[in-house]
Parts: sequence; structure tokens; C-alpha cells
Amino acid sequence: MIHLCLFVLIASLSLRPILSAETDSCTDEDYAIFGAALKEMCSKQKTESAALIDLTSQVPPNWPNVIRRPGKTLIQEVPTEVREDFESRNRNRAKIDVDRIKAQFQILPVNNMDVEALLRKGGWGAIHQKYPNVQSFASLSRPGMNRARNRALLYVSVWCGSVCGGGSLVLLSKESDEWKVTNVVTVWEA
Repeated sequence: MIHLCLFVLIASLSLRPILSAETDSCTDEDYAIFGAALKEMCSKQKTESAALIDLTSQVPPNWPNVIRRPGKTLIQEVPTEVREDFESRNRNRAKIDVDRIKAQFQILPVNNMDVEALLRKGGWGAIHQKYPNVQSFASLSRPGMNRARNRALLYVSVWCGSVCGGGSLVLLSKESDEWKVTNVVTVWEA
């Protein structure tokens, strides 16, 4: 059975309103970070293909508190300039061109508006009817980076139904011109 991950933004379920109606575009570095995160997150599921929503997501408003929780070390690992860039870049959503993400599996584009309409029309049943082989739905934020462009923070959320899903902050480092995931902290689970 082919395992599919569907990376989608679910605006009707977003954790905070969009701060701007503007849509930016992603950079080459963003696409490299997306590829590294998808490789790490989907490798455990032995994913052969993934569907990706065409817009980045917003980040949960409580994310700074999550990385300060006792027992979590992410706050010490995330430089201040990365946190500031993460917040600044995620004020606007960005268009994602799935053809620019390098992955070892097929990535299928999914229109953000289509998913939102399906949710409003028939909820998760309508989504599962349109995408019957898809088991997980997720979204990616824009990454925040330091000035040296060798540290990054990305938010990834995964949805599999109205009471199934989770969101994580992913810290990445660039080593020998390649992005690698160095830490993942869960923000929420359903």
C-alpha cells in the first residue's frame, strides 16, 4: 500500500487569523529547508508520495511558550535572530511551488482554496472522499533563519481528522551546504 502524506493548510482550523492578505513567494533556501524537513518527517512513514498545499501556514500563537516548557531544550538551541525572523516571515503567507522541493518521493500539489471549501462543505468526510488514499494532512510555515543562513526554525502540522493531528517546531542546521533536522518539539496533539 502506498502511504501518502498530504501537506495542507487548513485555514478554517488555523490557530490565529492571517495577519496580511499579501502572498509572498518562497526562496531557494526555503525550498531546501522544506525538503530536509519533509525527508525527516516522512522517512519514518516510508512515504512514496506526498501532496502539498500551495500556501504556507501560520504558526500557533503559543509557540514561544512551548519552547520554554520544562524539559524542552529547544529555546536554548534557537538563536534570537532565528525566532525574530520566524515571527516576521510568518506574518504573510507564501505561495509554494512543489516542483522546487527536492525530495526522494513524489510531491503532489493541492490547492489551498479547494481544501478550505471541502472542509466547509462536508468536513473531513469530504476531504477523505476526494483524497481516499491520503491518510495524513499537514502544513508548513515559512522558515525563520539567522543572518548566516545556517540555522532555521520551521512549523509543521499534521492532520488526519477532526480529532487527530499534531504540530511541531522543527529546528534545522546547515552543514556542508545541506540542511539537517537537529530537533523536533511537539507544540500540540489531538
